[in-house]
Amino acid sequence: MRIDNLSHAILFSSEEGSGALPQALSLAGYILCSDKKEDGSACGTCPSCRKTKNAVHPDLHFIVPVNRSAGISAARQPVTDDFLDLWRSSYLENPDITEQEWYKKLEIENKQGAISAAEAGNILRKLQFRSFEGGARVIIIWLPERMHPAAANKLLKILEEPVPGTYFLLVSHRPDQLLPTIRSRCMLIQVPPKEYRPLPRETYTNLERLLDLFFQESLRVSWTGPKTWPRRGESPKKRSWLPPCRSSGNITCCHWACHRCLSWTHPPSLLPRGMQPGCLKLFSG
Repeated sequence: MRIDNLSHAILFSSEEGSGALPQALSLAGYILCSDKKEDGSACGTCPSCRKTKNAVHPDLHFIVPVNRSAGISAARQPVTDDFLDLWRSSYLENPDITEQEWYKKLEIENKQGAISAAEAGNILRKLQFRSFEGGARVIIIWLPERMHPAAANKLLKILEEPVPGTYFLLVSHRPDQLLPTIRSRCMLIQVPPKEYRPLPRETYTNLERLLDLFFQESLRVSWTGPKTWPRRGESPKKRSWLPPCRSSGNITCCHWACHRCLSWTHPPSLLPRGMQPGCLKLFSG
């Protein structure tokens, strides 16, 4: 990823509890990192990265739905800054915090939170000044579907004329409830539920090693000498736990019902005496 190619407005669309908010904060960490790596990732160790990880970076701003509680005067509309410490501690305690869990923290379970026009005005005032650390600024808007129409219209003006070096990251569970004009100005990132995400590469690597050991053991168990090895087109005797095999010259292809496209070449040292080296496909569909 290159910061020069990053859109100034990104909409993370996800189901509740899918981890979109932590992903948005991770992207904010990359934007605000003062020592980015050559591979396009945040260093994770500079002061900016540490502050972003703890949600205390002065150029990282949050907008979340709130409502009037006992400690807020009725003379004005509440904004996120009134509950900023509570929001930070709640996020760090549970990065996948749900809307109702947040309302419980606010002690407004019987009310619905909202992002008011005062909230949008508060952000506009902040953007009139330079960033605290002289670099980029990031505004994370959690649940933008809770925006009042007046707030949405103010946000739209910012998105139409973005301030250089300012990035808006919207995390929504109902993007269909946003103004179409706001959606059209955001780069959409669809975050899948956690159970449907690809496994880490390390998991596949460990699986490869495990099945490699199984295959070597199967050859050791079934190999009793050149006379018992099947000739071309023949199947080995059913004398071990090996799955049904088919021969291709002197190369045996064992079909395991796991994955479609994984194969590797075994060095001759791993093959029984009398076999030629070649590609042993352990997975096929």
